[in-house]
Amino acid sequence: MLFVALSATAGCATKVSNTVIGEGPLPLLSADDGISAKSRECPATISVTDESVKSAPLTDIGNQVVRSLALEVLQGVGPEITEAQSESELQVVVKRAYVHKLASSKSAVVVLSVTNRVSAESTVYRGRSVGVNWWGTQREYLEGLKLAMQEALGPVAYQLQRICAA
Repeated sequence: MLFVALSATAGCATKVSNTVIGEGPLPLLSADDGISAKSRECPATISVTDESVKSAPLTDIGNQVVRSLALEVLQGVGPEITEAQSESELQVVVKRAYVHKLASSKSAVVVLSVTNRVSAESTVYRGRSVGVNWWGTQREYLEGLKLAMQEALGPVAYQLQRICAA
């Protein structure tokens, strides 16, 4: 009986997904598009701000916590990260960051707007992480939020690495 219960929990995995709405602020490269096909410049600076309204179970965390999750993903991808949003070439704004909890599952969602100040192009990125709600702790919710942030910023980080490495 114990074996059956333990083997059933092995199938409990976290599912992550992302959605991109828009053409992309970099502009994004397509799979068949080479870097040399079009001249692209690496943005010199990136800024990250959090404009999301916190609701339960995230009411106790501040804007700096969500911002730091985004900075973790963007750290080391190329451009310098700056505090001054008005001076940055690539502006990342967290529009929504929330966790929907049920008795046995949780769904963390992050919605970002990424704007290229030079071209004035803006794109919306959405990341989602769904998993088992084991204990309902703040740490568990933040881990789900971190996975959602990684999914939302994944395409941006990938493109920055390709463009800035060239």
